[in-house]
Amino acid sequence: MRNEMVKFVATIGKTLVRSGPAQQLLQHVAEEIVTHLDAALVRIWRLNATGEALELRATAGAAALPDEAQDCIDVGEHGIGRIAGDMRAYVSNAVANEQHVGERSWLMREGIVSFGGYPLIIDRRLVGVVAAYLRHPLTSEMQEALATVADQLALAIDYRRASNELEVARGEIAEAEKAKFQFLANMSHELRTPLNSIIGITTLLADTSLGKEQRQHVDLIRISGDALLGLVNAMLDFSKMQSGDLEVEVSVFDLHACVEETLDLLAPQASRKRLELSYSIDQKTPQRIYGDQMRLRQVLMNLVANAIRFTRVGDVNVSVSTRAREHGLVEITFAIRDTGIGIASERLQRMFNPFGQTDASAAHKFGGTHLGLAICKRLCEVMNATIDVESELDRGTTFTVTLVARAVVTEPLPHVRPAQPHLTGRRVLVVDDNATSREILAAHLDAWGMSAVAVASPADALARINNGDAFELALVDVNHPDGAGADASTEIHRLHETFAAMPIVLLAPLLDRAPMSVRRGAMSVVTKPVKPAQLYNAIHEALSVASPRPSSSKPSGRIVAPIAARLPLRILLAEDDAISQQVASMMLERLGYRCEVAANGMEALAALWRSHHDVVLMDVQMPDMDGFEATRIIWRDWEPNDRPFIIALTGSAMPGERERCLEAGMDYYLVKPVRLDELRTALEAGASWISSRRDVTVSSAEVLDPRPIEQLRHLGAASDEGIANQIVQSFFVDTPTRIAVLHGALATNDLKQVELVANSLKSASGTVGARQLAALFAAIEDKAEAGDHEGVARHVHDVERTFADAREALEHAMREHDQAKKGDKAG
Repeated sequence: MRNEMVKFVATIGKTLVRSGPAQQLLQHVAEEIVTHLDAALVRIWRLNATGEALELRATAGAAALPDEAQDCIDVGEHGIGRIAGDMRAYVSNAVANEQHVGERSWLMREGIVSFGGYPLIIDRRLVGVVAAYLRHPLTSEMQEALATVADQLALAIDYRRASNELEVARGEIAEAEKAKFQFLANMSHELRTPLNSIIGITTLLADTSLGKEQRQHVDLIRISGDALLGLVNAMLDFSKMQSGDLEVEVSVFDLHACVEETLDLLAPQASRKRLELSYSIDQKTPQRIYGDQMRLRQVLMNLVANAIRFTRVGDVNVSVSTRAREHGLVEITFAIRDTGIGIASERLQRMFNPFGQTDASAAHKFGGTHLGLAICKRLCEVMNATIDVESELDRGTTFTVTLVARAVVTEPLPHVRPAQPHLTGRRVLVVDDNATSREILAAHLDAWGMSAVAVASPADALARINNGDAFELALVDVNHPDGAGADASTEIHRLHETFAAMPIVLLAPLLDRAPMSVRRGAMSVVTKPVKPAQLYNAIHEALSVASPRPSSSKPSGRIVAPIAARLPLRILLAEDDAISQQVASMMLERLGYRCEVAANGMEALAALWRSHHDVVLMDVQMPDMDGFEATRIIWRDWEPNDRPFIIALTGSAMPGERERCLEAGMDYYLVKPVRLDELRTALEAGASWISSRRDVTVSSAEVLDPRPIEQLRHLGAASDEGIANQIVQSFFVDTPTRIAVLHGALATNDLKQVELVANSLKSASGTVGARQLAALFAAIEDKAEAGDHEGVARHVHDVERTFADAREALEHAMREHDQAKKGDKAG
């Protein structure tokens, strides 16, 4: 009996978590109570909005209703009303003999023996009553089960009430925010369209053969374009931050390049103020990680810009250190230290509040929007990072950002490898007035096995040489406060003319133009902040080491391999902006493609009617007919095997834009400004889709492996031939709930939970032979373990369709088995 009651309670629990109208669920519950307790009549009431009466919501059972039955009962009146008023259960196994019970003639006529009435209470609040009439006694196990069911009902009713209230509130908020978000979406699109052209053209230009100075200029334009894009995103982010809609976009990126490019952009500001801007990244820090590069760059940009803004004299330093964690994770700490004005201790608590960062006099003197740190704080929160600050008035400030990420294992570049045999033991003289800079340079040289001697001034350097110290190379900063750096380099060169001329590498601020008199005695010039890759290359060149030149973080003219020969595609570009048309066409040409151009959705459809195209690059906002409408018409009028692969081009970074594009029928999604590698990846996805579409018909054998079900049938053959049916039915019921959990974990970027749920679903799918579904969950599990959020999202997008295919194949297989079994019996 106890096991039956446990199953009964579990069944009610499953019923209550189903979706559907509340009254329908209550009716199902009433019917389940009748079935499991063999009840004659079950009725469920809910408390009305005034809290003064109970309204009947569900009735089940074969017994005729009492003559006095009422659909609305005042609280405190009659038996049911008294249960509600007293908020106490009433149970009797001789209910017809109770003197105070009404409806006695009905009880005797129907043979009712027992009655159980239970108030539905949540947090000491009444929400309803459930009552059961039975023609047999209520055992103690039945009473316990009914009490538990009453608790479940109360919880479910209150959850529905709260959900309904939440939906109403959400609707009101959505209406209030709709105009604001539409404005922001339009603004985002309008700003991103010219940015798309700027960044696209500079990307194409960077891929051509350029001189060193030209490349530096192009890189600065590109980085500035990225910064402007970051500013656009920051404006949107503050609005999203207010509404809780900030999202993380996880991808693999070069962490070292992210730090270097951020400092490249800010180096001119530091140089104008004659501040020393430097950075160091310890050798434990991985080159590439999974994370949100744009968000991290925004945080670093804000913090370093603030450090420069509030520092008059001295230096700004960024140091990156790493500590290994479990499961391939690393804890990366970014410390941004300055020698600026500092912050009073009483103001530290307000640093991360909007408009509460500094006092008015500092704001007037140094500038700033007073929003940067508030945005940094929120960005760190969405990246699961922390941000802290330590400061001493008139001594300086240190901001610390700590981020946990998954490292990507790569072959280390030459400049980050430990001791280099061809450099080991080579003596280097470092001349730099800044202690932090000397320390960083010495650390790089020591890591490569070189012997570094660092001095603070040209006078100290000359003294070393005059005393007979021998060096094979000198690194000389030209930006000494006394202006003597140039003289020092010339003098060092002259003193060594009697020897094999000692190579000199000058260290100069970014965009600083060292005069020819300085360059004449130098082998090369390395810009500050010094990048390890550039320093490594300069040392190689200066020492004429006969070894392959390592690749720097700024390659001199990348060759972008065309993919058109490998993946031939007919491409249609639907874009209304003339400059964006030119940029996209040039990017496609770089990849080996030519495209037909349409200026709006109507022209795109006309082009598709005229001739077949494999891929459409579809701008979503165009005059006359936008990309959404054009996509819907393509889905309506083209056969599935004939329609093109549609790549959305959108300038909107607003929440839900990606989902909106995919729901409209677009197959891929790109946000302007579009990068060349992103475009290549999208076209590769289109080619893969086209290739897989050639074998559209999916056979049952691909979806379903019949062997696991057969094994289950043989397992239960001796005692229970329906065991396979039970397991398959449980799979049908449980899988949608777990898929919902999977979606929830993905929405909160909880990839560990995604991995666990996908593993469980993979096992369940394999148990019933759902081969294709199990493979999909295995892929999701692998992507989640690797930290590939985008990869997980692409696979999860196919889960419901693949589950529907598996369900259809399983149901068909079960029906065929049942029919064959009936045929065997008939024979």
